[in-house]
Amino acid sequence: MKRDILVKWGIFTVLVLLMALSEIGQSVQAQPSPDGRRGDMKGKYQRQPEKRQELIQRIRQLKIWKLTERLKLTEEQSVKFFPKYNAYQDEMVENFEKMHSLMGELRALQASNAGEAQIDQKVNDLLQVQSKNDGVLQKHIKGFREVLTARQVAELIVFEHDFMSHIREKLDEARKKGPPPGMENDHDD
Repeated sequence: MKRDILVKWGIFTVLVLLMALSEIGQSVQAQPSPDGRRGDMKGKYQRQPEKRQELIQRIRQLKIWKLTERLKLTEEQSVKFFPKYNAYQDEMVENFEKMHSLMGELRALQASNAGEAQIDQKVNDLLQVQSKNDGVLQKHIKGFREVLTARQVAELIVFEHDFMSHIREKLDEARKKGPPPGMENDHDD
């Protein structure tokens, strides 16, 4: 029970991090509202898809470097572990992208005159992807255990938590500073 809560919390943390990363940083652009006006997102910004992918890739590289140190992986373990870990990360990013897209669609439906049934269907779609996401770590942990010791698996889970906490702190600092120069929201709320 306690383990399930930790797994779900870890997945939720990854999603929050990735969503937050998609909203800050350089090369951002204000998204138009459903009526076509720019700057109507109350200060929210969305990263261009290619920049978001570049940022995700840099974070993944940093994680691999830090994870290799933290888990004290042997060369043999690294060769076997990282393909499994990359598959886990790929699935997490894919689910994030689906959730990110569905969340955008849900926001657009809320802002429009969409019917209750249409909104309800989008909520169900979002919940289905979220439910699928809840089992991602459980599914991949079996593969990790084929390569890592129990102590290393525990360290991996702690690392994921610590890494996300650190990234969240950096995101909070960046948010407090505001958007990069030239990207300020010029529309008054």
